[in-house]
Amino acid sequence: MAKPKVFSGFNSKTAEKLLLDAGAFFKNFEVGVDNFDSAVTEGKLIGATSGGGTFSAIPETRKIEIDGVKGAAKGLEVIDEWVVTLMANVKEVSTESIQLALGAAVVEDGVADYSKITAKNYIELTDYVDNVVWVGKLSGSDIPVIIEVLNAISLGGVTLNMEDKSEGLIATTFTGHYDASELDTPPFAIYYPKEVLNTAVVDEATFSKATPVDSIFTITSSSTVDAECVSVKLNNVTVASADYTIGTGTVTMESAYLGTLVNGAFNFTLIMNKGNNITAPTITVTD
Repeated sequence: MAKPKVFSGFNSKTAEKLLLDAGAFFKNFEVGVDNFDSAVTEGKLIGATSGGGTFSAIPETRKIEIDGVKGAAKGLEVIDEWVVTLMANVKEVSTESIQLALGAAVVEDGVADYSKITAKNYIELTDYVDNVVWVGKLSGSDIPVIIEVLNAISLGGVTLNMEDKSEGLIATTFTGHYDASELDTPPFAIYYPKEVLNTAVVDEATFSKATPVDSIFTITSSSTVDAECVSVKLNNVTVASADYTIGTGTVTMESAYLGTLVNGAFNFTLIMNKGNNITAPTITVTD
């Protein structure tokens, strides 16, 4: 009996495409300008969380009814509304986190040693924050995944549970809103790192044992944070580190090593720290 075939979505790229851990939540985060450290330094971090959070972007659709059409028909559905939310289970209770959760609230000096937080019966434009973002780690990239909810405000108020052997938690749900100048753009964006593509060229494609010189692979990577070679293999066997030198964007195959190879064509594999490993251009060894 033939061995049953296993059907699975698991593949060689799976380990590089896992969204890891709870991440962090920020307000007024400038995508493309801020990074995690700068945003923390500038006080944009909303606070520590427990249980992470949830992002939701759900279109509310309507089916256009046409006589004679007895079910859903292609082209006869429209989007009436996008409901966009980003929920954070904020563990860090502060004046700022309470005000954010209340949405329509003001903070002022209270009695001695206190800030006074009070709610309002109306919402002002200044109560909206430019954005609320979640910044999280993708397993195969040093560049984070960023989920941005625009023109955000919390409309759910504050519920604080206080009990022994526990800490207060503010489950804050921010709702995104359209901007008057961008009514054709739903109020969210997902920034997902591009797949890193690595390539290499070689300066000396032919190695002559009579006139030996080093062969240098020059690496090009699509990553803005340069990918680096970490080791070299030949026919799935790791080449000794003494036989090559790794530089900035280069791998130099030492002439003394190349001179030990039998005559013929060789394709080295450059093992990279991110993105694809590189099957390097052929080096042909001759007398």
